[in-house]
Amino acid sequence: RVHGLSEEMRRIKENVGMMTRQIEYYLDFEKIEQGKAVYSHDRILDLRTAVEYTAALFRETAARKRVTVSTSLCAYAFIRIDPIAIERVINNLLDNAVKYTEPGGTVEITLEQQPDLISLTVKDTGMGMNAEQVKNIFIPFYQAAGGRYASHSIGIGMSVVKHIIDDIGGRISIE
Repeated sequence: RVHGLSEEMRRIKENVGMMTRQIEYYLDFEKIEQGKAVYSHDRILDLRTAVEYTAALFRETAARKRVTVSTSLCAYAFIRIDPIAIERVINNLLDNAVKYTEPGGTVEITLEQQPDLISLTVKDTGMGMNAEQVKNIFIPFYQAAGGRYASHSIGIGMSVVKHIIDDIGGRISIE
């Protein structure tokens, strides 16, 4: 038993959560493709709070894989963004980092505030990506990973993330 749930119930809950996220990404993607406004970036949020909250959620999943999630966060980082949009961005980045990192690996989340720039970095010791995968990662329905990871995604998360970041005048890159 884990926190009062049987292992089977925990897995069911985790899979339902994963499917729910995929449906949400797909619905957002469809609206984006139709040129509809999906997010209203009219709230000012502390990105640190959002990152701390999401990192805490992913630590349990990561721990089951023996993956360590660490954070190094500035005191505050205020940003004008839709709360659902920033949740999508952080969830996708952390989900990918944990999913593609082998047991014993690490995921490091860094948030820095500079005078005219907020930098959120998610670095992992996962399998990495080749130049072709990096080039195509923001293309809808593209799946960089094959094999056992292919069934865990429909390949639109990173395209939605890129749209959100572009929408707020930001920049996203993969190294």
